Amino acid sequence: MIPQHPELFRTCVVVRPWITIRAGFEFRVFVSRGKITCAGQYEPVYYPEVWEKRDWVREKIKELVEERVIPKVGHRLPSLVVDVVMDERETFFVCEINPFATSTSGSMFKWDTDKVAMMIGPETWRFPGPEEEKVQELPNEWKKWVLEELEEEGISATRAVVILTLVVAIGAAYYYMTSEKKQ
Repeated sequence: MIPQHPELFRTCVVVRPWITIRAGFEFRVFVSRGKITCAGQYEPVYYPEVWEKRDWVREKIKELVEERVIPKVGHRLPSLVVDVVMDERETFFVCEINPFATSTSGSMFKWDTDKVAMMIGPETWRFPGPEEEKVQELPNEWKKWVLEELEEEGISATRAVVILTLVVAIGAAYYYMTSEKKQ
């Protein structure tokens, strides 16, 4: 697709002001042929506040995606996956647009078992409820190993995240610059 229509695709590095996202308030929305088919919380973790506000959250996300995202990109991308976040002021933002493909994580949905619903509906929303209160996290032995490795190298966890982010940004910029020269 890219070689046939290079004018539709361009690699960009986008820098925006920092927005503090509230824990649990990131959502993944599947849009197939211009319609929301599946959506839900990004993480499979129960957050009481998200659970209590799920109907309001659903309406706000539907409004954002149906009234702003689909009209702007639907003519080029009738099927896509949109990540939406809510900040501390309870404002919803699109933070990412991904291809509608198995290479994109299904989040609360599984491509192998939920593919029909993801492609044609009916519209399905998933929010982990109180019965899923057990928080899923990195096993303790892995955490211990990662922290020991960072400490051994004299690198704080925060510094490691900054370094990885810079490496990815530099790699993306290098790719962009070298691909521009080839054209």
